[in-house]
Order: sequence, then C-alpha cells, then structure tokens
Amino acid sequence: MAWMEMIQLRCTEPPRRLLGRELPAWAEEARRSEGLAEFRAFVHAVFPGDLCLLLMWDAPRPGSGASPLGRGLVEVLKTAGLVDRSVWIEWLVEADE
Repeated sequence: MAWMEMIQLRCTEPPRRLLGRELPAWAEEARRSEGLAEFRAFVHAVFPGDLCLLLMWDAPRPGSGASPLGRGLVEVLKTAGLVDRSVWIEWLVEADE
C-alpha cells in the first residue's frame, strides 16, 4: 500500500543549516530506508523560512502511523521552528465513483 508522510517546518529565517549540511545527510539516510520510494524537499515559493519534506512509501504503514525516519526528522526539525507532520494514504478511485 502506498502512503506518504508530509513534514512541514515553519521558521522565521531560511533554514540554511538544515538545507546546506543536514538535508543531504537525511537524503542519504532515506535512500537506505527499506520501502521508501521517494524523498523530496521543497521550500515555499513565498515564505523562505518554510520547508516541506515528502517521504513516499511503498511499504506497509507502521502501526504508529509514522515511520522511524519521519519521527527522527520531526525531532531534528523541532529545534529550528514549528513542525507539522501528517500521514496520507493513497486513495484509489474507481472509475464509476
């Protein structure tokens, strides 16, 4: 089952330390995570202090609703600002719905 974690960071300044030094290390760790299909990072088009990480999974969702990688990223990002995490499950829409 496909599912996705969306982790958003909001801080007053662009998270340069996270983007320059830590994000590449997270991406490398993500590549080693079993079941992770894609890891993407986005910055907000208008608010330079906003960062969004998308973790796309092709694996069973953990009972806690979030992956160990996602929980770890949230803990690190909390040191930089406000963090929101949500988990999304793929919705397969039938043609006659």
